[in-house]
Amino acid sequence: MKLTNTDTSGAAAIFHQTLPPRSGPPLHRHSREDEWFYVLDGEITAEIDGERTVLREGGSAFAPRGTAHTIHNVVDASAHLLIMVTPDSFNQFFEEVSSLNRGLPAPDLVEPNSS
Repeated sequence: MKLTNTDTSGAAAIFHQTLPPRSGPPLHRHSREDEWFYVLDGEITAEIDGERTVLREGGSAFAPRGTAHTIHNVVDASAHLLIMVTPDSFNQFFEEVSSLNRGLPAPDLVEPNSS
């Protein structure tokens, strides 16, 4: 964690996420939190409200609360991100999920013509 809900009285949290090759969380939504993704290095595909965008170093995407979203690393190298959640009401949840997320496959976001 770079900035915790304790630091901000629950207003926000920022954490570093390493997304292993060919992995990412399932499509999901948050009813109370907005989520922002910033790519430090590597490449990810962000899907927000049905729209997919490839993000590389310096790229970012915003998922407003209530919007279905996911991020996936569809390449063979790890990606490093900063993720900000506002307001932050689930610090512990993210810490637990990030430890479980390592190595989950990303079957829904396969590059075209890949075999």
